[in-house]
Amino acid sequence: MVKDYFTDKTKVFELELEDIFIFDESKEDEYKNIARKISKETGVPASCIYAGKYAFRVFNWHKIDGEWYYYKSTTDFEFFNELLGVVISRYFGLDTVDYQPSRLSIKKHDDRYGVISKNFCNPDFNYSFLDFNEVDLSCFSQDLSVLTAIKKLCSSDEEYNLLQDDFKKMIVRDLYTGESDRRVANFLFKNDGRGVRLAPLYDYGDSYLNINNANRYMADFCDLDITKENIQVAFQNDEGFQELLNSMMQADMDSFINEVSEKHEIIVPDDEKKRFKRYDTKIKSLVLENRLIK
Repeated sequence: MVKDYFTDKTKVFELELEDIFIFDESKEDEYKNIARKISKETGVPASCIYAGKYAFRVFNWHKIDGEWYYYKSTTDFEFFNELLGVVISRYFGLDTVDYQPSRLSIKKHDDRYGVISKNFCNPDFNYSFLDFNEVDLSCFSQDLSVLTAIKKLCSSDEEYNLLQDDFKKMIVRDLYTGESDRRVANFLFKNDGRGVRLAPLYDYGDSYLNINNANRYMADFCDLDITKENIQVAFQNDEGFQELLNSMMQADMDSFINEVSEKHEIIVPDDEKKRFKRYDTKIKSLVLENRLIK
């Protein structure tokens, strides 16, 4: 259980609710109105907050002392994935949400545990999802055509180069962690008036799940199998990917785990440490076996 990670010194963000909120289809208009209000105050796209029964996040948002926070309950393995994901994103030079352990207390119900994050959007900026029609890109393309397609979002070569760099970092970061949920709803573009960039990354729960499929990175915008020659050549011939892959090979999983443990003052079970370290070893072996680095 998530609370098994906690110690007497763990910095736990406490939330309290009167009752559990359950989706009610008859209240759809009410949910849409709430989502629009939260969106206006936070800058978060309203569709991130409510887009039907299976994208019902209206009551994940909490305003505390004038600041907006997003809470999500997690399983035990998702809990540490989320915290570790923050550290690894920063290692690869990516902006990221900042999660912290949280406990949700609900009257007449058992406590729930998970992570909470302060809103990272700015109401003065524009945030959007990847629109496949806008950039003329097919879902799950088995190449790196996304890096060419996103040029249509940019108004200058300088802007395009920066956005390309963002995507390369995200791809290598996700490959390293076995990220399996980089759906369109799980990353955003940000436009602050100076150009389009990736917004801070979020949602790292579905990582390190399938070590036997570590050679394959599937996101909504690509399906990359590093055992395929076209992907190997693309990585080999790109200076940015080469630098990132070399960084991956130098990544120290023990250091990442210790950083999370010390920051939040939590206990990391030995079997969890082994899970992360096995994946680290596996993906690094695959990078070498498939000659991704020249």
